[in-house]
Amino acid sequence: MGRVGILLFIVLVGHLGHAPFKSFADENAESSIELDPLAKLFGRPDTRSFPAISPNGEKLAILEWDEDSKIFIYDISNPDDIKRELSFYAEEQDGKTLRHDQHHRLIWLSNTKLLMDVSLRRATGGCKGEHCFYYVSRRWKMLDLETRQLSSPYRKDFPNYFRRPNGYGFYHQAYLLHAPDRPDEPFLVWFFKGNRGVAGNPSVYELDKDTGEPVRTMKPEKNVYSWISDRNGDVRYAFERLRNRKEYVRYRNETDTEWQRIEWPDFPEDTNFNIVSFTSKPDEFYVISNHEGGPDALYRYHLPTYTFVEQIYAHPRFDVTYVNYDESGEVEAIYAGEEFIPIKEQDGDEINAIQAIGGLGDWYSTRSSSYERSRKLIEVSSSDQAGTFYLYDKSKDKAWRIGDRRELPEATELGTNYPFRFKARDGLELDAYVALPGGLTPDTASDLPFVLMPHGGPWSRDFDAYDDLTQLINALGIGVLKVNFRGSSGYGEEFKDLGIGQWGRAMQQDLNDAHDWAISQSWVDPDKTCMIGWSYGGYASLMAGIQDGERYKCVGSIAGVSNLARLIRTIDDEETLRMIGASSQFNQSIADGVSPLQRASEFSIPLFLAHGTADGVVDYEDHYSDLLEALKSHDKDVTYIAFKDGNHSLSSFYDRQVLYHRLIGFLRLHLLDQNSP
Repeated sequence: MGRVGILLFIVLVGHLGHAPFKSFADENAESSIELDPLAKLFGRPDTRSFPAISPNGEKLAILEWDEDSKIFIYDISNPDDIKRELSFYAEEQDGKTLRHDQHHRLIWLSNTKLLMDVSLRRATGGCKGEHCFYYVSRRWKMLDLETRQLSSPYRKDFPNYFRRPNGYGFYHQAYLLHAPDRPDEPFLVWFFKGNRGVAGNPSVYELDKDTGEPVRTMKPEKNVYSWISDRNGDVRYAFERLRNRKEYVRYRNETDTEWQRIEWPDFPEDTNFNIVSFTSKPDEFYVISNHEGGPDALYRYHLPTYTFVEQIYAHPRFDVTYVNYDESGEVEAIYAGEEFIPIKEQDGDEINAIQAIGGLGDWYSTRSSSYERSRKLIEVSSSDQAGTFYLYDKSKDKAWRIGDRRELPEATELGTNYPFRFKARDGLELDAYVALPGGLTPDTASDLPFVLMPHGGPWSRDFDAYDDLTQLINALGIGVLKVNFRGSSGYGEEFKDLGIGQWGRAMQQDLNDAHDWAISQSWVDPDKTCMIGWSYGGYASLMAGIQDGERYKCVGSIAGVSNLARLIRTIDDEETLRMIGASSQFNQSIADGVSPLQRASEFSIPLFLAHGTADGVVDYEDHYSDLLEALKSHDKDVTYIAFKDGNHSLSSFYDRQVLYHRLIGFLRLHLLDQNSP
């Protein structure tokens, strides 16, 4: 079973009408549940994560999992003969091995020093029923390759503890400000010193590349909450916010030591403005904005004069979402929606080199690079490929395959996404993705059971990309339908604003229109459809179980919102309230008729309900416990499972595997007419 073993953090599992059971497994207990093989396969962590190339391009660090999580160091000086050099566990101070989901990235400080960004969760001691408060701290550990010693060098120097009023805490020990691209550039971090947490003012430190020792280069400044360095590692911008919420920018030119201060421009409502990075020119930034109307476009922007210098690219339908740069900081290519758009001819044609050895995919992204980008680690992925890593050497214009993000058994046949567009009942065009079980195409699929899977957010979007849960459902022989309903992001602010005040209303109608459209294509057995979603998608599924029982055979909510009125009362962000349709926290009338908890008696079809007790986004007590109690009181058909200390994403793979196991049983029973295991 490996060093850690399979641990189940379940506090309650059951099905009304059957005797529920409880399992309070301790951290060393083996599971008493024989997990479904598909749940184990798709719920496990990635085989390889966070690849990082050393500055000289001769070492590769990568987190790997095989019943356990270890960090491996490889010698890649000769890519034709890659050798494993070292493996180790990133352990806490008390010697406990960190789980896979507690690792976040690997960063080379120098050719012999590796930094690991990891998180530790500590209980604060306060518990309310099954719900315990905790805080998460992001810390850096360091491996010295010369001494092979693992340490936590900044644990004492960077104390930064705080607790939010609701009992949850989260902080970063240090934020990466500048990772050098050349040997003469500094390695910069900034962090909040002391115990004031996010209310404090950050200092800037340069880390010595030989020893890792921090040397302060910028002291804390009143009201300053963020710093920006240019591409050479010179700190030249600071952002400050006053108590009246007015914002200012402090900046200095390349040759100046004196700082100037200007007020942040007051952009109109619905105007996006996001700084992406410095350009190769002084005081110019790449920014993504929609100030000219339409979707977010990419611009050059001169910050001291608040001037848009040049529009680099604008797509008629999609927001610009990802930018690729060359060594000098000029834009090479971008992604807008799912379209890859070259902006200039690239110096090294890494994509052709990767394709020459069979590296075909829909998405190409640089994950790491050596100094001056002489070597790059590039990931290639698509809807039926979780990702494959390739090493590209610019001087040789050659690529080598490093390995897959997820290693699956050879016999595994993954499903494939097919993009479509259809019109909602009011004529609005929507993008949809139909994921069919392996071997099937839209021309050969017929009368399949289907799951409609609305995305979370709701201000996010689905892509034609790999997804474990989709592949799990496909592996059962069930199709998956996703749709970017009105209110989704990525299509411009006008499309997003169509969702204002439409929870349970027009946004819900879009999902039903997608369901009806798919049935008209003959892929779907109309008597075997289910809606299952996460977060907002869980809310939409709950509403479907109340309003649309004639359409769906079952519904499922994972970390879903059930008490919309309570959610409005607990939100203090004006923009989020505006998008929900509430003018303030006290304007809860928008929830009338569209809050699942208040309509629990109206559920007419079987429901799957899952939640983590430590969900810091959608509160466990407000949105799971209260709903479950209401469903029990009305004798509804609900299968339920709660995960002790599980977060909003149920990111622990132990939780994911048990979740998938229970979901498989639910779908087999209600969509495949099979007895659940």
